[in-house]
Amino acid sequence: MGASKYTAILVVAFLCQQTAAAQDTETLPACGSQFSHQSQQQLCDNTEFIKSIGACLEDTFMSLAAFLIIPLATLLQLMVSNGLGRDLRKLRHEQLVFCFQMFFFQQVTYFIVLGLVKASILAFYLRIFPDHKFRIAVWVTQCVNIASAASYVVLILLQKNPISLNWTGDNASHPHGNVLSDKLLYLTHGILSMALDVWMVILPLTQLCHLGLKFRKKVGMMSMFSCGILIVGTSATRFYYLVKYQVARDTGEAVKAVLWAYIELCMGVVVGCMPNIRQLLRRAHSFIVSRRRHSDTDPEQNSDIFRTRSLVYVSNETTAVATEKGTGGTASSVSA
Repeated sequence: MGASKYTAILVVAFLCQQTAAAQDTETLPACGSQFSHQSQQQLCDNTEFIKSIGACLEDTFMSLAAFLIIPLATLLQLMVSNGLGRDLRKLRHEQLVFCFQMFFFQQVTYFIVLGLVKASILAFYLRIFPDHKFRIAVWVTQCVNIASAASYVVLILLQKNPISLNWTGDNASHPHGNVLSDKLLYLTHGILSMALDVWMVILPLTQLCHLGLKFRKKVGMMSMFSCGILIVGTSATRFYYLVKYQVARDTGEAVKAVLWAYIELCMGVVVGCMPNIRQLLRRAHSFIVSRRRHSDTDPEQNSDIFRTRSLVYVSNETTAVATEKGTGGTASSVSA
């Protein structure tokens, strides 16, 4: 995928800010000297400049996350139809096994999708912010995010031995099957996830504060990047119900935790796609407005169905005399 025009404009803005702050050519950004003579429009259309700001890794990560959310939504409906949220004592053994199997798969996929969403947002930061120290901070955050996601996927797979204990619950046959505490696993992941969310909201604000834009534009950009607060809110709500479930072991609280996990993932995809959604909406609005103006000026809709002609007296010696308007004013007559 090519870089969107909005992304290129952001890169140009931050590149200009870094170039203005540089004291000599050695402190210029990597692509500052090569493209410094070009205008913003030229940079937006320059293929070499678009390649220099990096590949569209954020699109790849977000596409994978959105693709994996689809089976998760299907699994949730299957779990509800098989008794999710009802009293466990009223369910058949087959329903219990199925629900716990799907719940285990949901937890594994949740860790993967959440890591992909965060990786996509961080990759977007790397594309538009050229500051060296900031990029180091983003790369460190990216490493922590990927390492934590991979670690928790491995830990949940090794939580019980054999792995079928996650849905059969046959602890009598395997008295030493519980390798790790599920309470410790989920709570530590929730705390780490919320900490990363808060940190990822703060990161871009440190760069936007020093950007040489008008106050209104700066507030608008900061508001857009601050939409990550929505992810923090959904993550905190999920963590709240997760703690209540771990304390009371109530199936109702477990259902709320599962639902808020889905909301958190979907909200992450929406927030991660928001910059490109803004560009898409602007193009859609321009297309609709242009189509509407074109329809308003359509001659087939606004003109009369009859031609406008000048009427000339027809004498008895001629059968017809008419003068066409708009044809040069020539008159035609036919003798009787």
